[in-house]
Amino acid sequence: MPFGQTMPAPEMLEVGDVAFPFVSAGTGEPVLFVNGSWADLRGWCGLWQDVAADHRFLAYTHRHFGTTQWPQDKLFSQDVHTADLVAILRTLNESIHLVGWSYSGAMVLRAAMEVPHLVRTVTVYEPSLSSILPDTPRNKALLEDFGQGFASAYAEAKAGNGASAMPMAVEFVLGMEKGGFTTLDPRIQAMLLENAHTMIPDFDAPAPRPLTCVQLGKVSCPVLLIVGSETLPHYKLVAAEILACLPDASLSIIPGVGHGGPWQAQSEFVRRVIDFVDLNARGPGA
Repeated sequence: MPFGQTMPAPEMLEVGDVAFPFVSAGTGEPVLFVNGSWADLRGWCGLWQDVAADHRFLAYTHRHFGTTQWPQDKLFSQDVHTADLVAILRTLNESIHLVGWSYSGAMVLRAAMEVPHLVRTVTVYEPSLSSILPDTPRNKALLEDFGQGFASAYAEAKAGNGASAMPMAVEFVLGMEKGGFTTLDPRIQAMLLENAHTMIPDFDAPAPRPLTCVQLGKVSCPVLLIVGSETLPHYKLVAAEILACLPDASLSIIPGVGHGGPWQAQSEFVRRVIDFVDLNARGPGA
C-alpha cells in the first residue's frame, strides 16, 4: 500500500474549556471524520488527501485519546465523547457531513438527532450499537461470543501489556489471522499502540444512553451505512437493524473486507463516502 503525504499538523480547536487536536485541509463540502475506538485523528492518515482534493477534510481526536494531556474532570464514556462532538459541531457552526466508524457510529447518529441543522449527512462504517439488537437467545449468544473474542486482549491490557494486547484485539475485530496487525500501514500500527492506554477505559466504560429504533427514526438527514462483506456477524446484524429504523437510509457493501474496511479498502471506502456526500451536497446559495 503506497503511503501518502503526512497529515497536516493538527491545530487546537477551543471548545469551551477544552482544546481538541483538529485538522482541516482542502476546500469545498466539509466532511468531518470521527474516529473509533483505540484511535485518534491519525487513523485517517491514508485517506485525507483523497478527500481534501475536492472537499474540506476535517478530523479531530476525542477526549482521552491520542497523546494529548487531557483534563481529568470527566470519565471515559461514549456519552462524554458524544457531548464533545455536539459541542464541536456547535463551535464550527456550519452544516457538515459526518463520517463515523464503529465506536463513533452511535455518536454521529445521535449528533444528527441533537443538532440536525448542523448535520447534512451521516455515513457510518459498521456502527457498534449492540443495544439495537432484539433481545433474543440467538442475539445474546452472538454478543457473548463477540465479547469473548476480546477476552485474551482484555487480560493482557489489564496486566499492563498494551503492546501485545492491542494487536490481539485488532486482529480479532478486523477478522485477521495472527500477525495480521503487522500488515497494516505502519503509521496506523504506531497510532494504535500509542492508544493502548484507552483499551481498559473503553472496555470498562459505563453503558451509553440507549439509542432506540424510535429515536433513530427521528434522524432526518440522509444516512449511508457501509459494511464489509467479510465482517463479523454482529456488525451485519446491527447495520440491518439500524437500516430498518432510519427514514432516509441506504446500505452499501464493500466486498472482501471486514471491520477494517476504511484501512484495508481505503480507495473504495472514500469513493462511497464522497459519492454520497456529493449526491447530497448543498446547491448554490444553500
